[in-house]
Amino acid sequence: LSLKVGMATFFATKYPVYDIEWLRREDETYFCCAGGGGRQKEIPNMVQIMQCIRLDDATEIKERGTLSLGPFIGWTMSRPDETNKIVLVGHFDCLSLISYKTRTPQKVAELPLKSNSSGGKKYIAFDPSANLAIVGQDDGSLLPVVVSHHPKHHISARPACSGHSQPLTSISCAWNREKKRLFLATSGEDNYVKFWEVLAPKTGNPKVFPIDSYKVSELKGLTGVRGIKAKFVILSPDSTEMYIIAAHMEGTYIGKFAVKHRSTGTKKHPLKPLVTKGSFSRLLREEAVCSCCLGARGKFLFLGTNEGRLLVINTSSLSSVFKSRAHEAPVTALSYSGRNGLLVSADLDRQIKVTKWNVPLLVIPKLKLLLFAIVALVAYFVYFA
Repeated sequence: LSLKVGMATFFATKYPVYDIEWLRREDETYFCCAGGGGRQKEIPNMVQIMQCIRLDDATEIKERGTLSLGPFIGWTMSRPDETNKIVLVGHFDCLSLISYKTRTPQKVAELPLKSNSSGGKKYIAFDPSANLAIVGQDDGSLLPVVVSHHPKHHISARPACSGHSQPLTSISCAWNREKKRLFLATSGEDNYVKFWEVLAPKTGNPKVFPIDSYKVSELKGLTGVRGIKAKFVILSPDSTEMYIIAAHMEGTYIGKFAVKHRSTGTKKHPLKPLVTKGSFSRLLREEAVCSCCLGARGKFLFLGTNEGRLLVINTSSLSSVFKSRAHEAPVTALSYSGRNGLLVSADLDRQIKVTKWNVPLLVIPKLKLLLFAIVALVAYFVYFA
């Protein structure tokens, strides 16, 4: 599989961007940015709505709406709720619920969270219904958060469950359509990767249940490697594969593991995800991965490094299909839109870059079947003509 890179467009912001999420509004393509400079007066903390306008040979970026976050940096964002036009933004010690129904985004609710002296990031995973969020707190616990919209927008927390012994480094959410179950994968500074199942009963009291845990340094391919740390854990859209980006003093490793959902024979937890096979390979020798995202329905993994380099990994073989110096500073955020093939990347020097990617037809399963049907039909008429 290969990718063709199109024209790139740059846009300068007033603040460093730390997370990006694509929106869909009025049949036009928008994306939301969050970031800031903390308590530095000359660098604002903001949430912005941007629009990509497709031209003949390039893409133009225009600012459509801005919301000041006061003294709070926008570190992470949830997947947007397209029905209610809201997105959750994680700060050091609180969550903000942002509405983008109007031209200018507005804060409609806020929820305080635990915060230690270091003020760690809050990692957020949204379920497909967009009524439940799982927030990773500074103490390593997982906090279920319920989002309600009637009669007005409201955020409320439910009892937290103990997650990791140290702060989290990433959280990933996947909905298994076949089994109709919501699963989480988390990684922490304690060097563990853990699986969770999220149950959201009709009573409105969701619970997060631990399923299994794996010490990263003991996984196949890294056994005996000391000082390895899991930086990112990513579940495939159907939760059948797991990717781990691990940091080490000798470089960056990437691992791919198959996840089997085996039956337990109980009604409460009918499925148990188990890591069955996989291995690690060294990806980079002297660079660290700062940001990542999946694209093309899980077929490609986009990685940004501390040297400003962009890597595209074929998830089926873990081989690199593209490598380029995309920024002059560390890449702080990445987000890919499958609807229009645009990749948005941001760096620490307050630059946003939008690049057009032409994904091969064979990457998309439905188009692959359609192409096969057309070829078969043409061959039939040619043979019997």
